Amino acid sequence: MSQRLEVMLTSRRPDGTWTWRAAGARQPKGVLEDGLLPADAAVGDVLRVEADVSVDGIAVRQVLPTKTERPPSSPRLEHLGSKRFTEGVTMAPNLARKASDRTESPRDGRRRKGGGGRPREGGRPGRDSSGHRGGRDRPPRAPRLRPDNNHRDAWLETLSSDERAIAERLANEGIRAVRQALQSEGEPGEGQEAGRAGDAGDPRLAVVEKLFSAYRVVDWRDRAEAARKVTDEVDLRDLRSVVAGIPAKCPDDEARSLADELRGKLAARVDREHSAWIADLGSLLRKGRMVTALRVSQRPPKAGTPLPESLAGSLQEGVKSQLNTGAEDDLWVRMLEAAAQSPIRLVLVAQEVPPEPSERLLRTVRRFGERLPALRTQFGEHLDAPPKVAEPESAAEPVPEEAAEPESAAEPRPEEVAEETAEPESSEAQPLEDTTAETVEASEASEASGQPVQDADAGEELPEPGGEVEDV
Repeated sequence: MSQRLEVMLTSRRPDGTWTWRAAGARQPKGVLEDGLLPADAAVGDVLRVEADVSVDGIAVRQVLPTKTERPPSSPRLEHLGSKRFTEGVTMAPNLARKASDRTESPRDGRRRKGGGGRPREGGRPGRDSSGHRGGRDRPPRAPRLRPDNNHRDAWLETLSSDERAIAERLANEGIRAVRQALQSEGEPGEGQEAGRAGDAGDPRLAVVEKLFSAYRVVDWRDRAEAARKVTDEVDLRDLRSVVAGIPAKCPDDEARSLADELRGKLAARVDREHSAWIADLGSLLRKGRMVTALRVSQRPPKAGTPLPESLAGSLQEGVKSQLNTGAEDDLWVRMLEAAAQSPIRLVLVAQEVPPEPSERLLRTVRRFGERLPALRTQFGEHLDAPPKVAEPESAAEPVPEEAAEPESAAEPRPEEVAEETAEPESSEAQPLEDTTAETVEASEASEASGQPVQDADAGEELPEPGGEVEDV
């Protein structure tokens, strides 16, 4: 879609191309060829250009001439008049309306139909009454198949009243709904123990199966005859469904010839659309519209047909050339989304990976990484890197080493305890004379085990001298 923009030249590259961005804004921006610019172009110039805007980006097609100042207007003639003063005349509207005026043109809240009113100022026509709002040109959609019911109606006329009720329900709801209805009609009791209604042995189910087989044949005849008239215009999906629904046993020779004719027309239609698909894909590659080319390559008319090697190689190289460090994140994301379903997804690689990709781009790579294994390998170091965590503003003060040591560090080591307890018995410390036999036994047991034992009286308070002494 062609648009006119005002752009400012930002820099000139060594290869002769110029970079630009929208005047007074950061986006959009792009690159244009040197041949489109005037000879005296310089960095900072603001130009008016005509560009094509598409999903692949903005391509500048033409640089428009700058606006020149309008020449001074030609002298005007002043009408002097008779220079006589005339009092103005004021007319008051007649607000009182007659009852007959109200009844002749009642207002029901809707606009009057027809074009009897006065035209708009400036000659601008009103909206078309057809309801078409216009807009950008879109490719027309193929019409859907709308068959008649001639064969089905004729078949229903040949059925009895009971069979016709079942056949109409088959046509409207399908055989599954009819089977469920038969199963729900079964009442619990003695009859259900032998066989429930709707089972394989139910005679009513056999009638339903017979009617359904006949209904499929007459319904296919209606759809096949309608498709034969519009095989070149109807939607390809409808034509395929008609060919896929050909009965295994055609009832007569006319049905068999109709089936063979539809098979041949479907094959010719698919070959013709496949050739047009390849030509359209080649045209997109020559124009450099890689995103659109990737999307078109996803839907070949022949299901399961591989893309030709020449087109696949050109598509891969074209996409690779656009995936570089100079491409914007929006182009990267749209390219990866389109390539994830394309036939070149397994071998697609980028020319250059951004040194610091954005989080949006990394999320897209993680999302389609399984479908784009080669491209995911290029982003391996960025995907495996831990996310950056912002440091808090007020960091906690470091704890001194002395204070950080646990209290258990001051306890003696087992080797030191063993050395202290391993002293010979000829120590200067002598037991007190008033030590009881229990204390002596405890001391001997301590020496045997190698653990120090505190004096039994060390933690007791001695009575002060002069205290009261109890007589025994």
